[in-house]
Amino acid sequence: MPFAPFYNSISMLLVTLKKSESKPLFAGRRGRRSPYLPLPIIALLLCGALMLGGCAVRGYPSTYSFPYSSSDTTLSFMAGAEQSNPLDKLTNPYWNPYIAETPAPVREPRSAHDIVGTEFFAAFYPNFNDLLINYGGQQVYMNMSRVDSYKALYDRVEATIIKAMEHVINVLQENHGDAYALLYTYEIPNWKILVTFDRNFPRQLSSILRSACHCEFTIDEGLIRMRVYFDDARAILAKKPASSVYGVSTQLAYLNTIFDDDGNEKPYEHYDISDRYLLTLVEPVARRSITRISDGWYNPRSDNTRKHVGVDICANRDTPIYSCSGGSVLYIGGNNMSGNYVIILDDYGFEYHYYHMVRITTFLKPGDRVEAGDLIGHVGNTGNSDTDHVHLTVISPDFTYINPYLMIMRMRELEG
Repeated sequence: MPFAPFYNSISMLLVTLKKSESKPLFAGRRGRRSPYLPLPIIALLLCGALMLGGCAVRGYPSTYSFPYSSSDTTLSFMAGAEQSNPLDKLTNPYWNPYIAETPAPVREPRSAHDIVGTEFFAAFYPNFNDLLINYGGQQVYMNMSRVDSYKALYDRVEATIIKAMEHVINVLQENHGDAYALLYTYEIPNWKILVTFDRNFPRQLSSILRSACHCEFTIDEGLIRMRVYFDDARAILAKKPASSVYGVSTQLAYLNTIFDDDGNEKPYEHYDISDRYLLTLVEPVARRSITRISDGWYNPRSDNTRKHVGVDICANRDTPIYSCSGGSVLYIGGNNMSGNYVIILDDYGFEYHYYHMVRITTFLKPGDRVEAGDLIGHVGNTGNSDTDHVHLTVISPDFTYINPYLMIMRMRELEG
């Protein structure tokens, strides 16, 4: 009924008048109580009823109109319940024919480019909080009996990527049906890299992977080719504090050099270095100052819990130590294992570690440029050492230990 609010107002007025018959409001002449309202009062009530009815008819909010909303759909009383019978509107006292029902807006489908470019990262949230691994072992060396738990990190990343891809497929189907086919590949850091960063940055592996993850895709005639990959370990390490270089580099290089993909020890394979590169290097200690140099590669250390992955060059205390190659200083520090040390990344991506220096080098700082033959420190006996010497470690660009003794011997051969 289009004028239902008006009739409701009249009905309320009649009820009020009826009540007034049984309970007089004013006394009449000569002291008698009159059962009727005075005419001015009745006129005011009629005007009020007309105004209330008019407001409701025009759609203005009033005491008797159902509250409505200007949201995407229509009046709020329509939300949540469909009108199965068109005649229901006529029997609904709150239905107003003068207010047009706003149809639900038709949502335009999102472009495939937008979906692929945003939805993968919206769903890619690797979570390792429930994988609390007790690595054990000394400093950078771990108990490899737990290799299965180390591999679980890789499995978790893989499962998270697949789940995010499935989310992308679902959103594509919601917007475009079967118009697109998704072909995807992914490249995940191996468990050695994941373990290294998890151990050196506790509870930060999720955020590290999120920031290191990249997605490339092409769309060609209904086929979407998508590739997910991560920064390499060197690029990830470059975003971390310089103080973390020692722990990450030595641990990852040890895992890559000593163990295979199943966590079993493997024989050492010498890293192939060109003679052209070796000709650019100098020895870290002047040959005339060396008292002893021997090949101690892979010798047992620390009660046979680790292998020696460097060369010890003995010389008198305070003997100058020179940079083997030109590059930049990564970090200068000290610890109980390596004593005072300097780490230099050369122009070809090789790391040179110089350990057991007599004192912390103060005339250099991270980021400084050094050339081959520049002074970087002095021979000492700090850290896990029992005589004055410099321990030289060389790590390849892909984080593998290289036997420096063989490098030095080949350098001498090339010099003639």
